[in-house]
Amino acid sequence: MKYFTYSLGTILAFAGTVVASPLQRGEVAADAKWVLHCDVDKFRSTPAGESLVKEAADKLLEHQKAIFKDEPSLDIDFSKLRSVTVYGDYSGSNHVVLFKSDLDVGKILESGLALAAKHKGLTSWPFEKAMRDGIVTYTFPDHVSIWIRPDKTTIFSKSSDSTELANAVIEGRAANLTSRNTFGDFPAVQKAFFFFGAAEGFNASEELNAEAAKDGKNNPKAKILKMTESGRAVIGQDGEQVFLNVSLKAKTSEIVTQMQQVMQGMIALASLAQSENEDIQQLAESAKVTTSGNTVNLSLSFPADKALLMVNRLLEHHGHGHPNHHGTNAPAKTDDK
Repeated sequence: MKYFTYSLGTILAFAGTVVASPLQRGEVAADAKWVLHCDVDKFRSTPAGESLVKEAADKLLEHQKAIFKDEPSLDIDFSKLRSVTVYGDYSGSNHVVLFKSDLDVGKILESGLALAAKHKGLTSWPFEKAMRDGIVTYTFPDHVSIWIRPDKTTIFSKSSDSTELANAVIEGRAANLTSRNTFGDFPAVQKAFFFFGAAEGFNASEELNAEAAKDGKNNPKAKILKMTESGRAVIGQDGEQVFLNVSLKAKTSEIVTQMQQVMQGMIALASLAQSENEDIQQLAESAKVTTSGNTVNLSLSFPADKALLMVNRLLEHHGHGHPNHHGTNAPAKTDDK
């Protein structure tokens, strides 16, 4: 349902490009296997954040105009976005998105659906709107549901049951991450604006293992993945440096030593393979691999101004051509198959 999800998808795609203030563990279901948390407000407070937010917003508005052509653009003030949390399991069927903003999400959603209906030649897009204990709910024929809470938290899921459970978690009527130690035993990191964690069972994910093992048994990424019980990555900015900290937890200290050696080998190989690339060399020189108990930690840093230039180039690259991604400026197809 390409046009149905476009208005909300635009918001989420933008948030994903700028990704944590401390993760609100009480708002995440206890059985979540992975969590992604983004704090747009905190990112905007960094020296380069405001510029990148504006650049990303402009690109997404161009994308919107290319799809809806001469129709009025949706009125989305991206400065009103606050944070985004996404969580789920490895099945891919129960993902939940929570985002907090001062946007009038209902108005944006209904305007987007009206545009979608017009493009499809429909008088209106099929959905049910209702009010439930102060929560505005939107339900669609394919079970996608969006709930807008009075506290300005929007819940989105492709499963109506998952949306219902997510709301119960927020209201304290269902178990949340505070009832478990998931992600809680990794070292604290200050000044971070992005968080991603994969819980216990991470190394049992068939999809992730297959992806990591594409190049065979000698793939160092596959080795790391198979040794890992759980993991966490954070990105933030400290002064003029953007930093990445990755922590991986193994079952035994012996495995941690192996993981540390594999990581150090990967860094050395990357440095040798890209000996003429100044950016890679700078990253490799900043790399530190340490261990603590059953956890191995990798830290990297990079100048914030260079990072901003790299991201802007990436945005420019994705902005070329039409957003149908076919490499031409041909009109996008409007069928919804």
